[in-house]
Amino acid sequence: ILVGSVPFGFDAVPTGKKSDKSGREEKVLVPNKYEQSIIARIKELRNANPNKLLSFQKIALQLEKEGVKTRKGTTNWHATSIERILKSSHQDAMG
Repeated sequence: ILVGSVPFGFDAVPTGKKSDKSGREEKVLVPNKYEQSIIARIKELRNANPNKLLSFQKIALQLEKEGVKTRKGTTNWHATSIERILKSSHQDAMG
């Protein structure tokens, strides 16, 4: 059951059930294939050089150069978004 905002790489899908507490429809997270591919690309860029990690700003600039769209549909990426996505995807992997 989803509580809070939807992390990048996932969609919130209604379960058809109502929450006992709020009466709102319950939702679960399911992987978003497009956004998962962006996460994979970010990780690939970050670790491209084993001797030095690529900065969040350089990753953002590269995604813009490649025309990769954000969740909002623009190609305007920010270093803080890249950092948040990487931290969130690491937490998801940790369970």
